[in-house]
Amino acid sequence: MSIRQTIFFNVTLSLVFSVTMSFAMTAMNVGFVPEFLTLWLSSAKIGFGVSIPIAFVFVPPIHKLTMRWIRD
Repeated sequence: MSIRQTIFFNVTLSLVFSVTMSFAMTAMNVGFVPEFLTLWLSSAKIGFGVSIPIAFVFVPPIHKLTMRWIRD
């Protein structure tokens, strides 16, 4: 994978997971209150900021390990 593909993949993965998980956790913790959208987006923003470095640290070794363990 090229560096551009890796960056795009990690950023997209981080965005999808942080938005999805923050939606679920916000709904579970506060319910669908009138300020839900504001709370959710605030949570998603924090989650995205945290998930970006995690993706860049953990995805490459997990990918290598997967490629080594599972062969076609």
